[in-house]
Amino acid sequence: MRVDVAVEVALVAIEGGSAVKRSVEQALARFLHPVTGGLDRNGWDFGRKPHSSDLYALLEAVPGVDHLRSLQVVENEERPGVLASGRFLVYSGTHDIRLTYAET
Repeated sequence: MRVDVAVEVALVAIEGGSAVKRSVEQALARFLHPVTGGLDRNGWDFGRKPHSSDLYALLEAVPGVDHLRSLQVVENEERPGVLASGRFLVYSGTHDIRLTYAET
């Protein structure tokens, strides 16, 4: 099951925004890797989907991220019925990462 993420990231500072965006992309790719991803980096169990709370914690820990303004997770079932069967592994899909500046 492909997992696409759309996220709006509020930055700590405007400087270095492109580096933060790359770090967010890399964090998502690592976390959603079917064999080496997940919370313990031992891969995903069959039938387990990522929780939004896991993604919030993951992305808010990226250096330069103040907080997430929005997060949307889209699960793309590539074969009809695979979600209902529980016989799937997640993998990283296409991510839409938007940056904003968090003024204090």
